Amino acid sequence: MGCHPWNGWIYIPWWSLGKIQKPQVERIIMKSLGEIIAVVLAVGFVTLYEFFLAIRKMTNT
Repeated sequence: MGCHPWNGWIYIPWWSLGKIQKPQVERIIMKSLGEIIAVVLAVGFVTLYEFFLAIRKMTNT
């Protein structure tokens, strides 16, 4: 529950965004983007690795 990357983002009411300075909003967005990119890269890397292993198995037999 606590480790979900969007938790901090969801609970900010939309009307309070106007009170937050722009750099803060940008920092939040960049942090979220960084987490998304990290997850996408990790998933992509694992998928490529699995694919590579499958090809190696096929060529070995």
